Amino acid sequence: MFTHQQALRHLLRPTHYVSPDHYQQEIEHLFKPAWHFACATSELKRDGDFLTFNLLDVPIMVRRAKDQIVAFVNICSHRHCLLTNLPAGNQAKLRCQYHGWEFNDDGSTGKIPDAKSFRPWDRENSRLQQLRTETCGDLLFVTLNPQAPPLKDFLDPFFEETQNAFSSPMWKM
Repeated sequence: MFTHQQALRHLLRPTHYVSPDHYQQEIEHLFKPAWHFACATSELKRDGDFLTFNLLDVPIMVRRAKDQIVAFVNICSHRHCLLTNLPAGNQAKLRCQYHGWEFNDDGSTGKIPDAKSFRPWDRENSRLQQLRTETCGDLLFVTLNPQAPPLKDFLDPFFEETQNAFSSPMWKM
């Protein structure tokens, strides 16, 4: 058996691998501040195309709207239910499945069915929670951290290599 002449101290104890507290600390300090791959932009070809997924127990919706891709927490600001439980689809209007509230492309409140029943209603504070997105080639990344560094800095020194690999004409087929 090969044994290196210099041994490193163990940084993790065996209990760390099964500790719920240690797991939660890793989520909070390591994974939530990071950028995460969400999808290929080519998966969202038409206005209204969307994908949903969970990221660290946060429901996310990624949606194409007017030649840009936006990401929101997939929770309605009205009744705090999922905007949609579908994994993917197309909606001309971003509409909640529960009461049919519509939201604009920027996440602001749009059409409210029976709006007079909700007066006074603070539309500005009833926005969907928007998340930062950035692309690298055809890859779309999302972060839960508004203060995360730019994706280029996060992926450095592999940003340009990744961008070139996922920007080729073959990738877009």
